[in-house]
Amino acid sequence: MKRGLVLLGLLAVVCILFSRDLTIRRERSQLRSGPGSYYPVLRELPSQSRVALLDSLVHWYKVRYQNDQGYLAQSATLALTRRNDIFSGMQSGGSSSVNRHSITAGVRGFADLFCSELQGDTLFINKVLAETPDPEPFYEMIQKRDREMNLQRYRAQFPLPPRGFQDYFLEAQEGFGLALASVIAQQGLYTDTELNRYINEVGNLLVACSDMPDQSFRFFILDIESANAYSCPGGFVFISRGMLEFLQNEAELAFVLAHEIAHVSRFHGITELRERENQIASSSAFDELDAALGDRISTSTRELTASLESEVFEIYNTLISGRLDAYEEEADRLALLFMARATYDYQVSGELLNRLLASRIDSNNQHYRKESLRQRLALLRDSQSGMNRGNLTLYSFEDKFNTHFSNRGDSDK
Repeated sequence: MKRGLVLLGLLAVVCILFSRDLTIRRERSQLRSGPGSYYPVLRELPSQSRVALLDSLVHWYKVRYQNDQGYLAQSATLALTRRNDIFSGMQSGGSSSVNRHSITAGVRGFADLFCSELQGDTLFINKVLAETPDPEPFYEMIQKRDREMNLQRYRAQFPLPPRGFQDYFLEAQEGFGLALASVIAQQGLYTDTELNRYINEVGNLLVACSDMPDQSFRFFILDIESANAYSCPGGFVFISRGMLEFLQNEAELAFVLAHEIAHVSRFHGITELRERENQIASSSAFDELDAALGDRISTSTRELTASLESEVFEIYNTLISGRLDAYEEEADRLALLFMARATYDYQVSGELLNRLLASRIDSNNQHYRKESLRQRLALLRDSQSGMNRGNLTLYSFEDKFNTHFSNRGDSDK
């Protein structure tokens, strides 16, 4: 009897601990159906709303909000500073929750606006926003890695540096990135289903071990021979078929993808955008957004320029030709950490860049050109020397990589 009372008491304590409320302090805090950025969004919760805590996981809380139960990024309870860029005035934070359809409509509105400036591919935008990839293969792959190697040990051994600004994208920023991605996609996509799934599995594992674990990322293969990789704000990452054919193991693939994830995570694409000195009156395009999205688009939008050709094309050309050296150094440094936290051997990064340097492969991307590769190699050695793997084993997964590539079929393109 006494033992039963003790158990009941412990159960009551547990219930109290895990039923406490949490306060949302971040914009764009998305309630998802599962504990990963690859799970669908149920709704977006406004800042200062309260949720009931049901369980605590790595990077995620299981919570209940009104009649919905789902998963929320732990950083949603932190008051992160919004970046001050040209997009920050285009959208208000919102004072009420919005559903998945409304979120998609917001991103689509901005994507269509910027796409018209860049002459991008609206079919690509429609396809990306309409697709709902099955999250279970990604979850199962990450759980398998966790069971076999205990990812928490690796995360503890390789802590991430703190970030001083938001770890989420506003709809305007995400729509801008999607418009940029639609232009890059016009080079042609390699659409082998199994290979694309594999690239997305590796990419999502790295995202889960990054400092932006609740941002949805999409990974695409460009059907071009040159060795390249690109990323756009909002989580749209491209790797070329030529780069894939040059790689020798999964860890090298992880380095290329992690480098691009880091560019997205640290807002490098948007950081390079030069703010206008003089704001120009808005065109009817913004009025159409206001009409479609109501109070989710701030009134200050009308005071911003709707004709962003110079800035939009500047950032697009920078993405294609290469970013500033300081951003490349930061992306490489973070890529090594993302890799190690996902159990990948970060030392293959130097081997890959050395082979690219010694090869006859050339790239239209500044930071895969010979002179830049030499500079990146020197900085990589410095970054690697400061990392301590302790007694942890890191892996290249060469056999796994070769299996996927030997089984690949022809492009469906």
